[in-house]
Amino acid sequence: MKKMNFLEINGLVLIVIGFILMILNGRIEDSFFSKVAGRYELFYWGGIVIWAAGYMIKQGKKKKQK
Repeated sequence: MKKMNFLEINGLVLIVIGFILMILNGRIEDSFFSKVAGRYELFYWGGIVIWAAGYMIKQGKKKKQK
């Protein structure tokens, strides 16, 4: 596996956070954390968008080298 760039790493971290919040969303009730966990989709999909942007940048640099 090639070295990952900064955007790809951040995107994967947000995806994992979104997945954990999705699991916790059904378990926690009536607290501040439940309001944050209820917005897990923002973390998950935001992570996918950021990861994809980093991946596209890496592929673009690879094509320029060829």
